[in-house]
Amino acid sequence: NGLLLSALSDAGRLLGDDDAVHSARRLATFLRRHLWRDGRLLHVWREGEAGVDGLLEDYAYLGLGLLNYYRTTFEAWALAWAFDLADQCESRFADSEGGGYFTTPADATPLLVRPKGQTDGATPSESVAAAELVWWVARYRSDAATADKALAWLGGVERGIELAPQAFASGLRLLAKAARRGREVVLVGSAGSRELADMVAAYRTHDDGTDVLVVVAEAAPPVGTEPLTRGPQKHSHSELVDLPLLEGRVGGPRAGAVAYVCHEGVCDLPVGDASALSRLLVSE
Repeated sequence: NGLLLSALSDAGRLLGDDDAVHSARRLATFLRRHLWRDGRLLHVWREGEAGVDGLLEDYAYLGLGLLNYYRTTFEAWALAWAFDLADQCESRFADSEGGGYFTTPADATPLLVRPKGQTDGATPSESVAAAELVWWVARYRSDAATADKALAWLGGVERGIELAPQAFASGLRLLAKAARRGREVVLVGSAGSRELADMVAAYRTHDDGTDVLVVVAEAAPPVGTEPLTRGPQKHSHSELVDLPLLEGRVGGPRAGAVAYVCHEGVCDLPVGDASALSRLLVSE
């Protein structure tokens, strides 16, 4: 379900497919309603009954799916939930001694050996997926130490990649993302406004999937606003108010839109229109 959520979200964003976005929303809300209990995920659901404590793959895949869903819809609850799932990966699955993440939670029935691995199989390595989720969330929180810690475990995979690169695709993909210069982009404007929609569209043309992106749509949208795939609508960002990225940048209705582009906390001057944002992104 988490992998499907990522795929549907990508399809909706990249292909402009509203049906895919609606399917992603139905899936995400179903999982939230039926498989999220007291801050934990459950592993199975059938005919209205849910059970079995979630494994690392549940938390990691769903967390990454929610990040993709947020990049498509800018619904703040999805990003906040991804934060919660990353925190669960850290508190219940992390190997504090050897690095990485175990497949089973620390409070599960003890096993002779708790499995943990970096190689992909029919699905991506859940431990690498957890490392990627924690890395992304740490970047959203401007927490460089946790981001570096999440990646450190992958520092010894070079020999494995040389011998069997096809078995380490997800780890190699994450390392390639992390090798890029970190960039954070915050777009703030009136919900349903053409200015904010134009800024989002301008950003999309330069989005390579490695930026931290936060879009805040403030105030009430006018009647007849366009679908989410074409422009952001208003959603409560109360879950995200503590993000350092948003400090001093949100807080009420505004006439137009403003874009903030930063590199690991060092920011360019804000710009107020889509053309200026495009020029700024191209120049970097």
